[in-house]
Amino acid sequence: MDCRLLFLCVLYRTKPELSATLISLASIRPSVSKSNALVVWNNGAIGRLDDQQSIFCVLRAKFGVVDLIDDEINQPLGKIYNNIYKKYRHAADAFCILDDDSSIPDGYIDVFLAASSTCSVELYLPIVYHGPLLVSPIHQDGRRFHNLEPGVMPARQVNAIASGMIIPTTTLDKFRFNERFVFYGADSEYVRRISEHGGNVCVMATQIQHVLSTESSRRARLSDFKFSSLL
Repeated sequence: MDCRLLFLCVLYRTKPELSATLISLASIRPSVSKSNALVVWNNGAIGRLDDQQSIFCVLRAKFGVVDLIDDEINQPLGKIYNNIYKKYRHAADAFCILDDDSSIPDGYIDVFLAASSTCSVELYLPIVYHGPLLVSPIHQDGRRFHNLEPGVMPARQVNAIASGMIIPTTTLDKFRFNERFVFYGADSEYVRRISEHGGNVCVMATQIQHVLSTESSRRARLSDFKFSSLL
């Protein structure tokens, strides 16, 4: 398998047919996506993925390769990202990390290909909204941008969430994810480490909608597990 871009969608206690990410990927034009691959990682699986499900039939018609991985152990995200890199590093030019609740626009691949053809950077970042709220990228100190323009900037100026992040294989060759982070912080730490080595990011001219759990839980009591993970 050789592909320009490998999409990794990590499901957690979400049925594939209810995943906003998979639903939106199923709508991508096949002429654009056929040379790319999709890996669906069923994390902490409570039931095995059925490759005959209608959504996977649609996705196989859109992507050149669709691989399904069931994992009963609830793996740290950093470990999943590193494992996928190790398995597919010789096949993909870049990896796009996705949670199961992000809506990817149809022109997403086109925007990435255009950006990567004009600038060579360590990370490519979409502009991510949680409803009307801009959540990524933000300033490294946590402040939100008032007017965020697409383009290249030093990684030291930003923080970003993983969902939608596109990482060239050459970047992962040098920087792996820190596997000590369970579910929160692996993405922020990754951007920070790249910034410490003088890396750059490209903010792409595309927007995705993402359900950010830390924003959704502001009005609800955090579970002890989530609270300790955030700490």
